[in-house]
Amino acid sequence: MRNVKVWAKKLKRGSMRWERESDVLALQWVDNKPVSLLTSIDSANDTMPVTRRTKTR
Repeated sequence: MRNVKVWAKKLKRGSMRWERESDVLALQWVDNKPVSLLTSIDSANDTMPVTRRTKTR
């Protein structure tokens, strides 16, 4: 997965992309900054919505 910064600038927080090559899964999502993860254990087909906690002043 190339051009992480270019990809992240186009999308809003919570956007995600994935790519699989043989047994390796590469995931990237946008939080405050782009986050990348490589794994050989999980699949990219499962989606679980979560709520984000924020500090209040």
